[in-house]
Amino acid sequence: MAKSEMKLLGRRVCTGRIKEGTYQDSENLIQIFDGKFDTGYKIVSFKVAPSSPTVGQEIIGKLSTTPKSSITLWKWDDDEEVAWAHWGTDKYQDDYGNVRDNTILVEDFYISTYNETLDNQSVNYEIILEKYDLGNDWTGALAMVKNKT
Repeated sequence: MAKSEMKLLGRRVCTGRIKEGTYQDSENLIQIFDGKFDTGYKIVSFKVAPSSPTVGQEIIGKLSTTPKSSITLWKWDDDEEVAWAHWGTDKYQDDYGNVRDNTILVEDFYISTYNETLDNQSVNYEIILEKYDLGNDWTGALAMVKNKT
């Protein structure tokens, strides 16, 4: 469905901290499903950063429609992976984010992060979403199928 055919209902900002290296715990689940299939979310922005940014660190993050154990492997050809982010102060010193522009999320999704430098650290995240009226349940169902193939 083209974005011009969808009606914007509002924005939602999800922020939090999760333990790095996890991918299928309850803290990894981002809950957005409202019980209806005629509304969906488009990811606008995804960012990660360490909880203590005073030390040289490299953080990576991934958003996906199913839990992904391969946190450090980004697969842009996998439709279940929908956004990727990097934060670095050591050798890369940059912020990077990529969001799959044609993805509409109807159901809950997952976040996973990894700290290249420090183990068992919390990672901050920010996800900005736009909520859309998809017009009918069929459009939402088609978006769900696309995100799982």
